[in-house]
Amino acid sequence: MANGHPRAWHYPLGMLQDEARLVVQRVNNGHVTTATLLQQAVSGVLSKEGNKAFRKVIKELLEG
Repeated sequence: MANGHPRAWHYPLGMLQDEARLVVQRVNNGHVTTATLLQQAVSGVLSKEGNKAFRKVIKELLEG
């Protein structure tokens, strides 16, 4: 299961709502990260400074 687990059937409704909100936030943050990286990749193709910044971001992501 990508965004849950089988034991969720036993959660109280309030806890289930909290878990659903967390999943939405996590998925939305992933979309923002993807959009940001795509924008930086395009910038990296168009200029040397953009390329340098893109490589720096990728390096930081790989290092954790």
